[in-house]
Amino acid sequence: MVEVLVEPRASAALVADAMRASTFAPVTLSTDPATAVHVIGESRGGWFVERLEPAPALLICGRGPEAGAMAEAGAALGWSISEIRAAQELPVVSRRTCAIVCSHNFERDLGFLRSLLASNAAYIGVLGPRSRGQRLAEELGADLGRLHAPSGLALGAETPEEIALSVVAEILAVLNQKRAGSLRDLKGPIH
Repeated sequence: MVEVLVEPRASAALVADAMRASTFAPVTLSTDPATAVHVIGESRGGWFVERLEPAPALLICGRGPEAGAMAEAGAALGWSISEIRAAQELPVVSRRTCAIVCSHNFERDLGFLRSLLASNAAYIGVLGPRSRGQRLAEELGADLGRLHAPSGLALGAETPEEIALSVVAEILAVLNQKRAGSLRDLKGPIH
């Protein structure tokens, strides 16, 4: 037997308001299956309880040729997108924030990375060759382990759209704490 709860559209607005007010924190939503009454912020026994994570925030730092494609790829996944032109414009960073540095200007990228590496961002990536990422890390005295440089999965990406796909796929893998690989090589169920 399966019970199906059909909720009015107003419930979606309630959840959206709670997510906006949570300031990047997860929200607990409890629903009484008999009455469809919602309670936000507490878990109630016998009720349907959901833990809702806010959408990841993708900060695109700089206006390199890949920035537009990166914004489109992140938006297609429902992520919150912010295009940042200077380090001073960086918003509050949460554990659901991912940043890709793509100004292709060494000094500007240093400014972005100084702020981002001091934050608790889930992902910090830099576009460009490995040697450039190493130079940036050395200049900052940063641990390369936290910095994804070069950023993206090894897909053979060349165009801005392919690079965006590669980077967004790597970010998704990091957020889900998965090693990216081919599903056909995975032993066991895929979900």
